[in-house]
Amino acid sequence: PSLFQEGMPMTERDCLRLLDANTPYLLLRGPAHFHLIQTDTLSDQQRERLFHAYPCSDALLHDLGLQAQKIKAEDLHGICLTVHEYRHTLELTTDSERRSFLLPDLPSLEDLERFFTGHPVTQRDPTNREKMDPETGKKLQRGLIILSAFCAVMATFGFPPKILWSWLCLLCSIAALVLPLAFPAGFSIFRRTRRVRIGGDRIYSSSASLLLPGAVLACRALLELHFRLTSYAILFGIALVCTLIYVPSYLHIKKERRASSDLIGVSLTVILVFFGTVAQLDHLLYPVPSVAYTAQVTDKISHDHGDHWEYFCTVGMPDGTFHEIPLSFLDHHSIEVGDQVTVTYYDGAFGLPYYTLTQESV
Repeated sequence: PSLFQEGMPMTERDCLRLLDANTPYLLLRGPAHFHLIQTDTLSDQQRERLFHAYPCSDALLHDLGLQAQKIKAEDLHGICLTVHEYRHTLELTTDSERRSFLLPDLPSLEDLERFFTGHPVTQRDPTNREKMDPETGKKLQRGLIILSAFCAVMATFGFPPKILWSWLCLLCSIAALVLPLAFPAGFSIFRRTRRVRIGGDRIYSSSASLLLPGAVLACRALLELHFRLTSYAILFGIALVCTLIYVPSYLHIKKERRASSDLIGVSLTVILVFFGTVAQLDHLLYPVPSVAYTAQVTDKISHDHGDHWEYFCTVGMPDGTFHEIPLSFLDHHSIEVGDQVTVTYYDGAFGLPYYTLTQESV
């Protein structure tokens, strides 16, 4: 197949069409550089002049008012072609970065060797990538989603034993984070829950298994385990550091680039999961109370923020002080003024103290 668009007068040795996240590019040969130009922003005049003058030079790009990413030929030390059933991908490695592109024209290895004269082009067999049997992947994905949803419901409504559902939510979240790293060719945290066929491989999503229990753990950390503000800041800092380690590691193992919107969405989800995970581990690894008080609810408060409500209750402590404690929606409607509640303080396994509020049974 031809390496250039139909009707383009350039020879096969001078240009190569590429796609990166559905953005079209043109890789042009120059005397000492390769020039990568985004083509969907070209005007008709720029396109005509560019396609009728070669080889590509800095002077030509300057005259056309185009900005191109320059790749020195001497810095290009890795060119790898991966041939799938329905697509070909090209990986370019320089001293500073490694980028992967789709090749819409499905060129052969010989075509690329002619284009990258003087640079060896290697071909990777996609069947050598570590991947999972499709049936095994499908069963793992469905099983993890069902288990995650079930544990999330049981933990949300507080069915006993609470500690069991908390541990299972924790393990489901960890499994959803580990699977894409252990089987990069079979699982992804970016894709939706439906199956996507890419290059003949089945890609399964762990996003639902990650978000459901992760959201439950984070909500419990905010609504049931009442940490100090400094402890919340520490928890968020730990979650942010873990995310900054996990997401780049994931992208490096998967060897792929993602749009900013994808990265932001996944990063926020992973922060949520790590935040809830660390908070729950602080509770689950050392659930021994340091002190407990029985207090009386003296007032209930609700704040309307337009898009959500916040609920609080004021309790009178035995020492005569009053504390305002945040409540969940269910607790706000079940606890009444005058009720006796137990306020239990914990030191926490990681030294992050918190307290819980439990309604005394009548």
